[in-house]
Amino acid sequence: MVRHPAFIFLYLLLLIPAAGFSQTTSLDIELARRELRNGNHAEALRRFRTIIEEDAGYIPEAHRHMARIFVDLGDDQQAVRHFGRALNSGPFAIPDDRVRTYHELARQHLHMDRMFAYEQTMYALFEYNDEFTGSASASRRANIEQVFIRQSLARALELYRLTPGPFAAAHYEFGMHLLRSGRDDSLQHLLFYLLDTYSLAIEYYRRIEPRYTFIDLYRFTDDIRQNRQVNEFLDRRNVYWAVAYLGDAMYFYGGGGGASTRARELWQFVSRQAVAGDAAEYAARQLAADRPVNPGPPIR
Repeated sequence: MVRHPAFIFLYLLLLIPAAGFSQTTSLDIELARRELRNGNHAEALRRFRTIIEEDAGYIPEAHRHMARIFVDLGDDQQAVRHFGRALNSGPFAIPDDRVRTYHELARQHLHMDRMFAYEQTMYALFEYNDEFTGSASASRRANIEQVFIRQSLARALELYRLTPGPFAAAHYEFGMHLLRSGRDDSLQHLLFYLLDTYSLAIEYYRRIEPRYTFIDLYRFTDDIRQNRQVNEFLDRRNVYWAVAYLGDAMYFYGGGGGASTRARELWQFVSRQAVAGDAAEYAARQLAADRPVNPGPPIR
């Protein structure tokens, strides 16, 4: 069917204001972010409020940034309020930002000593991790845990590589909270953190050595010794502390089936790493102790 030229012109004319409005909103959010980066909280708040009032997109992002400003200003209630509004204002332009907003809200609850709210928010966050929650992933997660407990962390890494996502920091933080709270589900969070971290590290190394085959943690540590990029990544991720604490989780909450043996293998691995620093000393103490110590109460 042939469209009349006048109809086409009218259709295009109607599109122009909408496109211009969307671009203006995108520019507004960037200008507001610039004010925030420059420390101009009052002007940034004004711009973010304008974006919300115009109701033309980027509303979740505006609320999230406002929450961050109130965190900086020490207004805890307003921070929680705007993080909550960000999560309830529709989709984010970058979907992973929803997960990051949940994590920021959880940290705010932790800062305010709201332990129940903190834990519930973290559980809500992990609902977005398809590799960790849901009926489809439950059996896979159980298989990963069993391979780790009965064989080794290296074997779990060999069989199960995780798709990198925005969940790693939350797994580590929540795993440590649960470990210090005496909860056995700390094990799965610390394990998934390490699977995520080492999956990424191996992927980075394979960009340099495309034919690289992962064998075990000792060999991998030797192979990357001269690779500054991979070592800096592992250092930023506190990988040796995470391995040592996974050993703690195994020892105290891993149950039977070789959990104690696996814990000592992890401590031994960390204690032998010259680059592990304080984590190596901690692991050596756990390894030598007649009764290893629990890391202690949760950090507020």
